[in-house]
Amino acid sequence: MNFLGIDIGTTSVKTAVFDELLNQKISLTADYTLDAHGDTVEFDGEKYWEIVKGEIEKLKKELSIDALAVDTQCETLILTDEHGTPVRPAIVWLDNRATEGQRSLQSTLATSAYTRSRVSPRSRRPGPPASCSGSSGTSPRSSQKRKRSFCLRIGSSTK
Repeated sequence: MNFLGIDIGTTSVKTAVFDELLNQKISLTADYTLDAHGDTVEFDGEKYWEIVKGEIEKLKKELSIDALAVDTQCETLILTDEHGTPVRPAIVWLDNRATEGQRSLQSTLATSAYTRSRVSPRSRRPGPPASCSGSSGTSPRSSQKRKRSFCLRIGSSTK
């Protein structure tokens, strides 16, 4: 059996085929360049698909494929019509057009979270509060309380 892995990354599509003992039989890399202008970072959504199909075709000429796994880059957004055809260039995860809006939203949500919880976002330790963690070892009463509350984590770091 041959297993194909496809990694659709930020600047390339990497493919590799392994046998059932996880010996690598072949690997390919298809590089591409993102369209970056200022805070805008995009790429033709249809091009992603064309590159992936092209790499699969190359591999199929060398050997058979029995199973497939796909991994993709972060939060790239490809808007499509009802047929799956991209309607505009993909907005790549590196795009920063929404930075100012994000700051405004972060400020609003942080204030809202403080108002509801009375816990300053600046005083939180990294990670969700204890009331948001798993339910192991909790009483039914604390579990009921947790269902009525919500967890909000803003940004990638806290002070």
